[in-house]
Amino acid sequence: MPTRLAALELTVRPDYGMFVVHDVEADTSDAPLPASMGWCAAGEDQFSIGSAITHTFVVAAAFECWDAVPPEPGGWSEIERIGIELPTGRLKVWQLTGGPVLAGPRSAAEFRLPRPGRWTVRACADGRAEAAAAWHQLFVDHRVGTDGFAAARDTMHGAERYLFQFFPPTGL
Repeated sequence: MPTRLAALELTVRPDYGMFVVHDVEADTSDAPLPASMGWCAAGEDQFSIGSAITHTFVVAAAFECWDAVPPEPGGWSEIERIGIELPTGRLKVWQLTGGPVLAGPRSAAEFRLPRPGRWTVRACADGRAEAAAAWHQLFVDHRVGTDGFAAARDTMHGAERYLFQFFPPTGL
């Protein structure tokens, strides 16, 4: 029976429609672009997530570490599986243009895996289509800077959500 070893939930504000999850020693200027590979693109020591929105809403991102392949999670519309090498086993979430993307009370957070090395990541996404439609409708219905814009924007926070499950490789 797999055991969950660690978990962290964050609120992330995508930058230019994406955010990067990387080892703390990774060169994020070399982040893979998900646009060319779908919504999730893996590099050597990092992976990028293409958000359905740019920077108007925040998305929910949960990170889990497991000692073996976890049970398949239900309720996700898109699932990708990638392999990644993490030299320190310490992860951060970063903007495409550099800098933390966390929203809310946290300005920075680090997710620690029990060991450095090779990991499999099950990346799950949900609410992307709904968030994209709401983002478009927001600009149709409201002028930027108005109270109506702010209220409509705030109802969409967290509608787009992600789950990243890290576990030992099993032969991708």
